[in-house]
Amino acid sequence: MIDREYKVNRYISVFDKFDESLVGKIDINFFCIEQFREWFGFDVKDPLIGSIEVTLKDLEFISKYIEDSSVFAFDKHEYFLEARAL
Repeated sequence: MIDREYKVNRYISVFDKFDESLVGKIDINFFCIEQFREWFGFDVKDPLIGSIEVTLKDLEFISKYIEDSSVFAFDKHEYFLEARAL
């Protein structure tokens, strides 16, 4: 998902839990920065440009922003909300 305000592409990176290799990425359909700030406990001015771990407790929240939440396998993978500069 392209965040035009901060000029970044936002997505969830998927890493192998055991060897830490990059397995893939999950596209975010839309992004409401205010809701993400509130959910993850960030200051209202934080642009959320860093890497934020997504855990099982975040799944219900994240599910609203992705196409298919069944792709998550927390026993095999680690997930991080990330932003890449455009």
